Order: sequence, then structure tokens, then C-alpha cells
Amino acid sequence: MSPSCPPPRRRIEGPRVALIDQVTRDLRGSPDRFGYEWGAYAEILPEYEEQFRRWTVHLAAQDWRGVSFLDVGCGMGRNSFWPMTYGASEGCAVDIDERSLASARHNLARFPAVQIMRSSAYDLPFTARFDIVFAVGVIHHLEDP
Repeated sequence: MSPSCPPPRRRIEGPRVALIDQVTRDLRGSPDRFGYEWGAYAEILPEYEEQFRRWTVHLAAQDWRGVSFLDVGCGMGRNSFWPMTYGASEGCAVDIDERSLASARHNLARFPAVQIMRSSAYDLPFTARFDIVFAVGVIHHLEDP
């Protein structure tokens, strides 16, 4: 007998929650823990490249050349670091936690074409388009993905 999944929860329809409410929700739990971790363990390690390559297995290093990307939940910037190293033309790295963003600014300082900003994954402030958008290790931490 195989285990059964619980039924999906019903989506409640209604107006979007104001940004301040989203930020408050985002700041509960995971972002606070990750903010601490990305501040305390902020070094870009060589093994992170292999990890990134496995997460983006359908993209070769040369596929990043000349493209723009959006990294949602960038943490300390390690997943923005590799596309820029491979030749991406520009990127935007967003996170909700200032400690994470401080580490990302440090780790991505050599790439002036990366914009680093505070934003909620629920309310991204972009009208521009990106060639590639990723949220590595983020979605399962959201209260309402």
C-alpha cells in the first residue's frame, strides 16, 4: 500500500496582500535563519560551482554568455556568481534579508552588472524581462508558493 498525499489546500481568492504584509510573512522563520547563515558562512567555495551546475544541468557554462538573469532568494550571492563568471551580460539578485544582501554585495562586488536589491519573492518590482529566472532552494520555504 503506497502512502497517499493529503488533498491540496483550497486557494482563497481575494485582493493581493499589501507589500508590508508580505515582507512580514517573509521575515518569519526561514529567511531569518538563512540571513544569519549567509552572514556567518558567506565565502564562495569551489564546490558551489559543481552544485550550481547540477541545479542548472540543462544549461552549459557557455549558455550563460550574454544573457540576463534574475536570482530570486539570492542569499549570499553564490548562484549569481557563477552565471557572471560564465559571461552573463547582467543580473539582478534579490532577497528579503539585509544580512544576506550584505554578503551578496561582498561576493558579487567584482561584477558591476549585477544589481542587488531587497525584495519579496511575492512582489517582485520588475517591468523588465530576463532571459533566465531562477529561485534555487527558495520555493519550498515560502508560506504560500
